[in-house]
Amino acid sequence: MIVVDIKLIVYLHLQGDGTSLAQSVYRKNPNWSLPSLWRHEFLNILSTFVKEGGMPLPHAGRIWDQAIGRFVHSEQTIHYKRALALAHAFQIDTYDAQALELAERLNITFVTEDAKLEQTIPQWVTNAETYIKQ
Repeated sequence: MIVVDIKLIVYLHLQGDGTSLAQSVYRKNPNWSLPSLWRHEFLNILSTFVKEGGMPLPHAGRIWDQAIGRFVHSEQTIHYKRALALAHAFQIDTYDAQALELAERLNITFVTEDAKLEQTIPQWVTNAETYIKQ
């Protein structure tokens, strides 16, 4: 089991520069644990794509259904005060801190595309490219 950031979830469902990487991470370990925040972030990204003409609304709805079907059982409750403390301690945003809180509490790796985050918290965070090579 691993925790992943929103970019990997997005690229697993939408074609882009990071799609191949997200697919490789998923093939290596499809057991993703996610803070419930992922739904809000993912919905916002889909909405932005629709607003900017990147896809029609019905297509976004189908992608939403696919993602929910894949990850509805992967959601975990976050200890928000701990996430707040982690955000402060590491000077990171609370979005990343929620994923970090989950990884720390479950004693699993947080896989991200954010190399700076990996450098800041190497004991919990692994870059996606490094992860697939391990």
